[in-house]
Amino acid sequence: MGEEEKNNDLQRQLVQMNNPAHHRPPPARGVAAENQPKFQRSFIDGDFDFLKHLTYEELHQRMATLDQEMEREIDELRQRYQAKRQPILDAMDQKRKRQQNF
Repeated sequence: MGEEEKNNDLQRQLVQMNNPAHHRPPPARGVAAENQPKFQRSFIDGDFDFLKHLTYEELHQRMATLDQEMEREIDELRQRYQAKRQPILDAMDQKRKRQQNF
């Protein structure tokens, strides 16, 4: 890439960053989304622009911890699923017991 192409590319990026028409605010997701790390929110919002500003070492570190983060997130999802599922199972069990008493 020539020097002029680099300058044009940088200029285009600056215009895009400063142009409010190209900037859209992230959708409102509530307090839970606000507390999530930016890396996790990027998957929800589809906004990966912050990655291009990270150094190679930071990217490498994120890749190294990605499996651990995904496993933790899966465990959290399982816990939330079980917490929502258990009252339903309990209610079904109670209904079965009431029907057997007749």
